[in-house]
Amino acid sequence: MLNRFLKLVQQTPVRELPQRLERAFRHHVFAQPDFLLLQCISACNLKCEHCFLTDYGKTIPDGQIKILPLIEVERRLQLLAPMVKKVNAIAFSSFEALLHRDLFKMMDVALAINPRLSFPLLTNGQLVTPEIVSRLENY
Repeated sequence: MLNRFLKLVQQTPVRELPQRLERAFRHHVFAQPDFLLLQCISACNLKCEHCFLTDYGKTIPDGQIKILPLIEVERRLQLLAPMVKKVNAIAFSSFEALLHRDLFKMMDVALAINPRLSFPLLTNGQLVTPEIVSRLENY
């Protein structure tokens, strides 16, 4: 095991070493995640040529553009409650989270489980409005 560790350290770029060692320490000592990605949206408002979502149903025949209903997101958050209590942040999509009409309700459900949560938002910015920014400031 020590040899494996030393090999990994030798292969790591020097500038990345402190961050990687800290992350590994937290992972192995505390054995809990810091971040949870709950993929409840596989949709986007753009059709970028480089994005595989554009190919769903075409060259990716089994891909589905899908937005989980709030009730399903709530169910999954309850199933993951022990983990949700330990993480510091939850993202509800690695696609366009603002497409989900219940995004803020999902945040409220997660906050009821863990009031310390933050919510990183992955967005292309096309759906951002002053109202959305105002609401996001509360989270």
